[in-house]
Amino acid sequence: MKPKTPIRSIRAYCLSCSGDSANEVRLCVCPQCSLYPYRMGKRPGEDNKYQGELLTPVKAIRSRCIDCSGFILSEVRRCFLPECSLYPYRMGKNPNCRRTAGKEEVVSSHSSRKTLTKLPTSDAETYLTGLPLESSKASPRRVPRAGNE
Repeated sequence: MKPKTPIRSIRAYCLSCSGDSANEVRLCVCPQCSLYPYRMGKRPGEDNKYQGELLTPVKAIRSRCIDCSGFILSEVRRCFLPECSLYPYRMGKNPNCRRTAGKEEVVSSHSSRKTLTKLPTSDAETYLTGLPLESSKASPRRVPRAGNE
């Protein structure tokens, strides 16, 4: 079975929230929900009427899980609903991404076999944050003490 993408998991959650009615999902009256922009199972386009801050799908799921747990972060980790479609993403990480020492690999959900796609060869931290890592190979400069020159 292919792993569900975050957006497909959001769609499944919205369907269950609306009594498995696609029409009710479309007519959702809860625009303050963090999942609202993704409720149709697609990324919101420019024609979307959503006016709030647009989070990534995984961050939107994390926000919804925090809301569900009564805004107690430790309760999100201890979630007792593994049958919830958002459960794998509750910690704000995509379980379909494998992070190894210095590299990140993505499990492709588009093929029948699990294939790994390597992300750019630059440091994973640089790729994820956009900030270059400080070189750990550079030795700190020694500053002479007063009187020892």
